[in-house]
This record gives sequence, C-alpha cells and structure tokens, in this order.
Amino acid sequence: MHHVLKGLRVLTPEVADDILAGLGMCLLDMVEGSEMGAALQDRQLLEKAALIPVLEGRLGPNEPFPDWRRISSWLPVNEDACRKVGRPALVELTEDAELGASLGGAAYALLDLDESVRVRLRPATWYALRWRGAGFVRQLRLEHETLVVLGQRLLPESAGPSRVDLAGGSMLQVIRAEVAWAGADPRYAGFGAQPGWLIPAASS
Repeated sequence: MHHVLKGLRVLTPEVADDILAGLGMCLLDMVEGSEMGAALQDRQLLEKAALIPVLEGRLGPNEPFPDWRRISSWLPVNEDACRKVGRPALVELTEDAELGASLGGAAYALLDLDESVRVRLRPATWYALRWRGAGFVRQLRLEHETLVVLGQRLLPESAGPSRVDLAGGSMLQVIRAEVAWAGADPRYAGFGAQPGWLIPAASS
C-alpha cells in the first residue's frame, strides 16, 4: 500500500485483492448492508428501464414548436410505464391557459410520436398540434377535411386554433404526437408515483 501511495505501483484489482487478503477482509466487509441493498435495487431497476429522450425546447403557444430530432438528455424510466407508447419522447410544457384549465399543474408531457396513433383520432385523447409555428396540446375531432379543436374556450382564435382546414394535406403535418401522459417533472417523481397517467377529458 505504501508503494501505491507513493505512485510506485498501480492499484489494480489484483493488487487490491492482495491488500484485502493481507488484512483478512473481503470487499463485502467494506460495504454497509443498506448500501448494498440500495445498489442491488438500483441495478434491478435499471435492468427493467427504458431510455426516453427529453426533447430540447418547450411545447406551448408562445414557443417555437420543438424539433423532435434535437434531444437534450435521456431519462431512464420503468419500461412498464411506457410499454404502450410506440415512440416515446418527453417534452416540457409552457404556460397555456386552455391546457391549464383541464390539466392544471402539468409541467411535462410524455408524447407518442408514432404515425399510426396520429392518423387514428380517438375521443378523450390529447394531441400535440403544430399550428402557425407554435405548439398546442388539444383534443380533436375530424370532420371531412377539417380538424375541429375541442375545448378552445380561453384563447381567442387569433391565439389558438379552433378549426384547421387540411385542404387535401396530411393530418400528420398538424398532428405531431399523441399525448400519453402529462404531469409534474418525472425526473424527480416517476410516472407511477404521481397523478396524470390517465388524462382527464376536456369538454367539447
């Protein structure tokens, strides 16, 4: 050990084993039981975790619509929490009067970017829309070639869409994602540890 401290020898795993053997100790003697339990629990959680991209930018009426290709970080979550989400991504939400009236306190949204859920509109489901360069989280109904935005009560039409004419274009250009969950920052509380997984429906 004296030679290691003087820099004459490198503390390799083999040398460390020799030192512990000379002291009559093993590696487990140096670890508290609670620390070992926590390490094993963390390893077990990571083995069941899926990595979800956290997107750069924020989603809201007063922000440029986020670029799905720009990722700021990755969040490990229990794979059971996003098993039904085909192409998950997490994004921060900005202040939105209409969204706040229905999903008060929601700071983040788990999105499904898969095209299959974006072309099959479902009742009581929220979607991330790109409209005039900004982002809106709204419920929708398709009438012929027009997307009817439900629950658009608190913003004037100039600030938020009430109807979007597709004019023969693809709805994928407007509907950028389905919202699977909205709630507090999941980096500090897991999806299952807080309300928001089942999103309440907005009135039409």
